[in-house]
Amino acid sequence: DLYPKWAHKHWVWLSRYDESQDGLLKMVEGFKSRDIPVGGVNIDSSWTTGYSNFIVDKTKFPDMKAFIQKLHDQDIRVLAWVTSMVNEDSSNYKEGYDNGYYMNSGLTVKWWHGEGSFVDYTNPEAVKWWHGQMDRLLDIGLDGWKCDGTDPYIQEFIFPHGKGGYMSAHEYGHMYYNDFFYYTKSKNPNALIMARPTDSFRYKDLVAVYYNFQERDTSFSAWVGDQDPTFDGMKNAIANFMHSAWNNYINIGSDIGGYRSGHSKDPLEKKLGRSRNLFIRWFQMGSICSLMENGGNGEHRPWIFDQEYGTGTETVDIYRQYAHLHEELGEYFFTIGNDAYHNNVSTIQPVSKYSIQDPFTWGWKLGDDIFTYPILSNDSIIPELKFPNDTNTW
Repeated sequence: DLYPKWAHKHWVWLSRYDESQDGLLKMVEGFKSRDIPVGGVNIDSSWTTGYSNFIVDKTKFPDMKAFIQKLHDQDIRVLAWVTSMVNEDSSNYKEGYDNGYYMNSGLTVKWWHGEGSFVDYTNPEAVKWWHGQMDRLLDIGLDGWKCDGTDPYIQEFIFPHGKGGYMSAHEYGHMYYNDFFYYTKSKNPNALIMARPTDSFRYKDLVAVYYNFQERDTSFSAWVGDQDPTFDGMKNAIANFMHSAWNNYINIGSDIGGYRSGHSKDPLEKKLGRSRNLFIRWFQMGSICSLMENGGNGEHRPWIFDQEYGTGTETVDIYRQYAHLHEELGEYFFTIGNDAYHNNVSTIQPVSKYSIQDPFTWGWKLGDDIFTYPILSNDSIIPELKFPNDTNTW
């Protein structure tokens, strides 16, 4: 197989502010005890003692090996957040710097988690050093990585270069994602990476600049990330779906409910990070995506929305229905994913013609047999529904 079928399971996670070994296990039990299947857990960015030193923070994860094994015993796969950026205050930084293992002779750049240097993938000794650190997790059973999108920051160097010479930002990014993907698969043939396909940088929702991250050949679990917890944020995710599809990325999903939180003046929405209605509409859409992953800042557990809104078990019941639908579509997702790879297309076929900005309509075909048009407003009204222009009856 090109990739493992657990790519199409239901994945869950907690943000770095909330995650811990005990917290993640309790969250998984919370889903499973309510008959909501879980097939993947993503460990967010606070699992190390320093960014990209691969040393587990035992105050949060006292026994990472036992944690991974406990999830494996439940047929749940585990990914961990990572980048190719080593921070100056990380315990391994000096070793890398002293040995010349970083791009542009160790020039640093500021990013959202501090300041650090990029690993030089054109230096065989640097790659060997890097793999030895990755092995700390791979040798205890880790199934893959969430490779976050720090690679565009290398553009700040103007002329990125390593031991192997000069390169473009995209060339560096491809080396970063490919190394995590192919080296991890060499240790575990059923491994995956979760990384961005085409994503956008927006200025006040007026101008979007679309940027391609990983190469399509590794995009079996590609996520468009970091949207606001609003219906406009949901549209932003869909626009990124469609631009990713126009660039032939394979399997695509998003952070259900939006990664960000706290954008509402409503006290309850502010407490939870998003409205219950938005959360429901987003997980309904997420279930009809090849990648269904639920996590981010604020609240993402459906039973907490029921508790806070006083809606009995309604949110849980709807979530359960759609999580099971996603699982039932697993073979379909896997078939169209393999077909898309071999035919150099995406599993998503936008109804909209190509647009340099947002699409003209928000619907798409998933493979040849499923047409999706999400609800994108609180009033649940679809102002205009444009069907695919083909001979099928929808």
